[in-house]
Order: sequence, then structure tokens, then C-alpha cells
Amino acid sequence: MYVNGFKPLNFVTRTVVRAVGSTRCMSSVGRAQAALYTEPGDPSQVLRVAETKVSQPLATDVVVRMLAAPINPSDLNQIEGTYPVKGVFTEIPCATQTLRAAVGGNEGVGEVVVVGSGVSGIGVGDWVVPRRSGQFGTWCTHTTVSGDSVDVIPEEWRRGVSGLTVASLKVNPCTAYRMLRDFCTLQPGDYVVQNGANSGVGRSVIQLAREIGVRTINVIRDRPQREFEQLSAELTALGADIVVSDKQVGEVKGSVNGPVRLGFNCVGGRATLAMTKLISHGGTLVTYGGMSRQPVTLPTSLLLFKDIAARGFWMNRWYLDSANAEEKQRMWRDILLMAGDGRFVAQPMQSVRWSPMMDIDDVQQRVRSAVAWDAGSKHAFVFD
Repeated sequence: MYVNGFKPLNFVTRTVVRAVGSTRCMSSVGRAQAALYTEPGDPSQVLRVAETKVSQPLATDVVVRMLAAPINPSDLNQIEGTYPVKGVFTEIPCATQTLRAAVGGNEGVGEVVVVGSGVSGIGVGDWVVPRRSGQFGTWCTHTTVSGDSVDVIPEEWRRGVSGLTVASLKVNPCTAYRMLRDFCTLQPGDYVVQNGANSGVGRSVIQLAREIGVRTINVIRDRPQREFEQLSAELTALGADIVVSDKQVGEVKGSVNGPVRLGFNCVGGRATLAMTKLISHGGTLVTYGGMSRQPVTLPTSLLLFKDIAARGFWMNRWYLDSANAEEKQRMWRDILLMAGDGRFVAQPMQSVRWSPMMDIDDVQQRVRSAVAWDAGSKHAFVFD
């Protein structure tokens, strides 16, 4: 039985065998755990960690030992029931009962430990990531998935790259990569302006823009002077050209000596309007998030006299287009090779250790603290 496209498992050891479609091939069975929810709601309240029973893999399946899985705002929205990609609720066999539930998480990386006899192109020891969001939950220690629901990350791409960097590849860095390429042809010396510059996407924009000679104007929330200086220095070290608070955006114009071709918005509200005024004639505002939950409102003058275009971008939608399959591989390769060379650094994340041998109550507390909206920093599960 599949759960969000996968079967929860309770493997502990790395079973380095090739499955032949028979239950007899699975000789190493131990414990597994998953963070699941039986109804939408506040993630810190509705998520529960359960010990899950094994379901034997089919010939078309692969067994994956999860290595790392980040916690993204979209994951929390999905659990709340407010995200377009919904959690899939189905019957999950647990240690003491069967629950109708969904497993949290959409992004992550795992190592293949068993390959079904009908699967090609995937081998034991390969690192794999979910092909699309919503196919299977990643907040679990082990899982069985259909071989066509994962993509392999070639070893040569991930040489010198941490598991956390690979686990967080698909959403934030790739959103930045696409926005820098899909809305206009940027030239060296051009500017892009963005809010949320200290977010995962924002940090990625800074580094990927630097690689192509594009300069960045980076807007962050107003904060005490010492904190602002520390964060500004951090972003500058990544390659930021200008860092400004959302209260000082209007003061930036005199420091800009080239066209501002693009604006990237993940906030919304009045702060986005102030940023958009920096975009040059014929430029484009791209909205990829709305953390303030306030609408994007643009005055007629920006549309009429500056011919500003307003567009939206959702990484999930891009992945759904099969025509992008080859470009997806090129994009992942580019980012990972940059990371391996030290030219790209993933967003700082606080690791939350999770082992299937840990006490359930201990893991439960770790999970609930990590998924709280006020957790304070980005967290990622790292599995033993």
C-alpha cells in the first residue's frame, strides 16, 4: 500500500541486495519512524511520530534510507491544508494500529539500499531525490517508493557536497536559478532587486547572479543596527552588492549605476511596492512567495509609464512540465558543481538528528519544536 506514493518501512540496516519481486529477498527488517498527521492543522500540534511497519517492495520499487530532509514553509502550509499540493491521506500500518494519515515533507535526499528487479537506471548506493512534490513524504527514516518517483543525483555531481545541500537543492536554489534565466536575458552589469534577501532563495539569487556577472540589490527586514550589520556582512560575503533595510529602499537609487531588469518578491504588501519602484523601464517583477500574506498592489503609473510587467513563478509548476526534463538535469548539475567547488553555499540550517533507534517521545519533541512557525531558524532532519 502506498502512502503519498510510498510505503512506510522499518528497515534499520542497509540491505545491499537487488530485490527480485519476492518478499523473501527482504531479510533485514528493523525499526522505522515517520512524522505523520491524521488531519490538517498547526504542524506543531497535529504531527505525530509513529513507528511504522514494513511493506515489502515490489519489483518496480526501490527502498530508500533517508539521509536528510529540510523543513520548508510550503511543507508547513501543506500540513495546514492551505498549500495547492495537498497531503495524500491513506491507510498507514503502524506498530500498534493502522492510521489514515499523511507523512510530512516534500524535499530531501536518500540513499537507495534495495532495487527492484524491474527497475532500471537506479543502483544500490545511489542518492535520489523526489521527482515531484506530493509523491511521497520525506520526514521518515526509511521508505519504499516507485522507481519512477525519484531522480538519481550522479555521484560526480555531488562530490564534495554535503547531504544537506543535496537535500535542499530542488526548491530554493532552483527557484533562484530559474528566475534569473526565464524572464529576461540578463547581461553582465545588470541589476536585480529582491526582498527576503536572507532567505534560502535570496541567498541563492546573490550567489547565482554573481556567477553570471549580475549585481544584486538586497532588501531585508528592518532590525537593530548591530543585527543589520552582521546580516549585511554575511550577505556581502556571499556576493551581495547592496544590502538595505525595507525602511531605506528609497535611498538606494543614487547608488545604482545600471539597469534594474528584474525584481524578485516573496513578501508582498507595501514593502514590495517600494522595491518595485527601483525596477527600470520595461523590467519585470516576479513574485514567488507571499510571506506577509498581503496582496501585491502596483500603481497604474508603474504599469503605464514604466511598462513594468508583473509575473508569478512556482517551482512546482515548472517541474510538472515534462519538456523541462533535460534542463532540470543541467540546472541541478550546475548548482551542485558550484557547491562542490565552494562557489555556492546552501542556506544555514539547524540539523535535527533523527534515528529510528531513538525513543519515540524524544523524536516527537524534536519534530514539534522544529516545525513550529516561531522556530527562529531553518531546520532540517538529519537521519542516522
